[in-house]
Amino acid sequence: MNIEEKIDICAMKLNGYTLQEIGDKYGVSRERIRQILQGICNPKPRRRHADWLYPNIAKWANESRISNNRLGELLGVTNTAVRNYMIGKRDLPKRVIDKLIEISGMTYEKLFEKAKEV
Repeated sequence: MNIEEKIDICAMKLNGYTLQEIGDKYGVSRERIRQILQGICNPKPRRRHADWLYPNIAKWANESRISNNRLGELLGVTNTAVRNYMIGKRDLPKRVIDKLIEISGMTYEKLFEKAKEV
């Protein structure tokens, strides 16, 4: 569904149309209309880098608005490699560590500090 249709769905709902009436207009179920409206009204927050092992790198990437793709470009690796490094699936090569230190401005110790146990 394109943005114009989603705007029309919202307008119809605000003007008192039922989910069934809106669904009939667009050829979808009332449940699908409910899901669309829920997605518009309550979008899920993006949890970028939430599963990374290194919270300081994740925090820096989030605050700097750096995606896996962009980080891969900066580090000279693929975005898949970035993800594998950050979730612990692969060991970080020294050249990647050195580049992370350079671009983040953090020390080695700060980059790889683990989250404190609660």
